[in-house]
Amino acid sequence: MRAGFLQSSRYSPGNMDRESLETLFVGRDDLMEDVLARVEKSILGTGKHYLLLVGPRGSGKTHFLALLYHRLMDLRGERAHGSVAVALLKEEEWGVASFLDLVVRILRALAHEAPELDAEIADVLDEFSKDPAEAEALALARLRHHTRGKTLLLLCENLVDLFDGLGDEGQKRWRAAIQEDGNWAIVASTPSLFSGVMRQDTPFYGFFTVRALDKIDFEIGLQLLVKKAMHEGKMELAEFLRTPLGRARARAIHHLAAGNHRAYVVLFDFLDKESLDDLVRPFMHMVDDLTPYYQDRIRQLAPAQRKIVEFLCLEGKPKKIKDISRPCLMSHQTAAKQIAELQVAGFVGRKRIGRNTFCELSEPLMRICMEVKDNRTQYFRLFVELLRHWFTNRELERRQVSLQHGEDSTELEQLIKVQAAAATQPLAAAMAALGIDFGGEEFERDEGGHLEALAGILAVSVENFGPRHLPEGLVQVRELFAGRLEEGMVGRVLTGLLRASIGDGFAGDLGDWERALKSLAASLADLPDCSIPLGMLGAAVRHAKTGDERHLLSLPVEQRQLLEDIQPSATPQRI
Repeated sequence: MRAGFLQSSRYSPGNMDRESLETLFVGRDDLMEDVLARVEKSILGTGKHYLLLVGPRGSGKTHFLALLYHRLMDLRGERAHGSVAVALLKEEEWGVASFLDLVVRILRALAHEAPELDAEIADVLDEFSKDPAEAEALALARLRHHTRGKTLLLLCENLVDLFDGLGDEGQKRWRAAIQEDGNWAIVASTPSLFSGVMRQDTPFYGFFTVRALDKIDFEIGLQLLVKKAMHEGKMELAEFLRTPLGRARARAIHHLAAGNHRAYVVLFDFLDKESLDDLVRPFMHMVDDLTPYYQDRIRQLAPAQRKIVEFLCLEGKPKKIKDISRPCLMSHQTAAKQIAELQVAGFVGRKRIGRNTFCELSEPLMRICMEVKDNRTQYFRLFVELLRHWFTNRELERRQVSLQHGEDSTELEQLIKVQAAAATQPLAAAMAALGIDFGGEEFERDEGGHLEALAGILAVSVENFGPRHLPEGLVQVRELFAGRLEEGMVGRVLTGLLRASIGDGFAGDLGDWERALKSLAASLADLPDCSIPLGMLGAAVRHAKTGDERHLLSLPVEQRQLLEDIQPSATPQRI
């Protein structure tokens, strides 16, 4: 049995110890039980199962197969002793270029527990120098002899690469051997389905039972972070992640990780309670760490496909095929063909609006990593700050509940008075009438949720009086903060207003919203932290007014998804 030696690994979970694999296995218990049940039937019965796990890179396939191997060893020891020979291939079997290569690598995998096979492999290599055909026959004979009366269970990753190396002839020979021997069972993985298992004229068409490894959702991602914190003795971090504010920070992580298991694991190494309150620093570390990974993935593409991926990285927004082909110096037909292949490989997603199809990168992190590599970090920093504040509504609600139960917060009490006044007069007039001074230290540290409260007050004002007074209100908010508070405060209030306005549906006339936005763009142009929320608000208003979803496609996917989450009708059709 192979023994892992790491408690955690970003890129090689197969090297992790059994305890760590078990502890950090989240969200796929039902799938594991299904696979184990099918493998057990293959081992103990006559029918054999051939399973193909499909999931994008970073989705946890290696972790799944490594843990499956350990649990299979338990099964073999308990109920299947002497009934199965398990061959666990390496994650990357780069050297497979023929069926003989595959058989030799299976023999080497079996030799981990049967050292006598080393001498037989040497015989095969000697024979190859005399007669390659006889070497293949000898290798297959040795494999059949070693697995006689047993199920040969093959565990392998990146099946698409294995098939590419085998070629058509090698695939035919492998399929014939499986059919002739009758004792093979397979659990394999692949980043995406590929022609070797999808085309009707291929030997393995319809051969595998396909199981999807979907991206993990927020609750599973949070569970992974908490378990990893406890596993590594970071108890304070684990406790913080269970709080409303910790959950809000984890939601920001989930939004950029996009359910990618590997992104969670990479980011975790830079997290502690303090960095979660910041988020920019750990996210920048994560991007720096993931950049070589994405560079390597792009490097493996064909030149024409690399060109398209690079173009989409630089553009950042969905583009029609005709707008991709011209700057990439290729015909429309060539671009369409390459994009179709990139979609199958999981690099590109396509969205259809009417008769138009728009293309963009499937993983926002890939584009962001390339942007940061080119020193284009300003947008990323601003967006992380927006995410940090986007998901704090529940925390604000908790703070207001605490206030109602007697906790002292004089300035928050004042803000609630302003909120009540904003129901009868515009925000600027309400603040002037109450004569509130926001100069206290508590406000400057923002320990009481005051900025989110101001965003809520603006939303109440807009709801009651429409957006006409919005520029005046935000200008007054800016004057309140002038010279006393850190950068980003106005953008934070605007972000809260954006979320409230879209989530509740736009109050007032949409033409008034457009005029208010034009005024805001002029008065807040010198505040970089306002650029992203203003852009999102503008796209949402134009979409609400015209119903044209192309306005949403003017935003990068990571911004657009925020709007889609709170306004489901704003979701373009995916193809």
